[in-house]
Amino acid sequence: LTLSVPPLVGLNITKNNNGVVQAGERAHYIITVTNRGLTVAPNGFTVIDTLPASLSYVSSEGEGVTCTVDGNIVTCVFTEPLAIDETAQVDIFVDVARDATGAIVNTAVVSTDDENLSDSVVLAENEVSVAAANPDNLPNTGAVIAFWL
Repeated sequence: LTLSVPPLVGLNITKNNNGVVQAGERAHYIITVTNRGLTVAPNGFTVIDTLPASLSYVSSEGEGVTCTVDGNIVTCVFTEPLAIDETAQVDIFVDVARDATGAIVNTAVVSTDDENLSDSVVLAENEVSVAAANPDNLPNTGAVIAFWL
């Protein structure tokens, strides 16, 4: 008699940054996934970050993760198992539109082919305030702008 017990993982996701972004500047988001389940997550997992229109993807980095971009959707695949209470992280760098104002809400979700506990936090939302563009980085009205190639 062979009894096969499927993995029972509890992937929880968080998304953070420094709280304020500046129009026309680069911003940095940190997405962290923690396995709070009863077993290792043997099949890895995927994080999908849907960027709002005011953010443009620049790059991403993290250990054991590969990210691809299609329009405003960043898909990051972690192929390595995630042990109980272990965390994995991906850093996503974006440019904030010059005309961005108010608040930006950015959402990411985590999914796995393994069975996920029902109380797992699989969606993370991050809201940041947008500071006006730095006037020192903008040309004055009527100014001559030179470009070198």
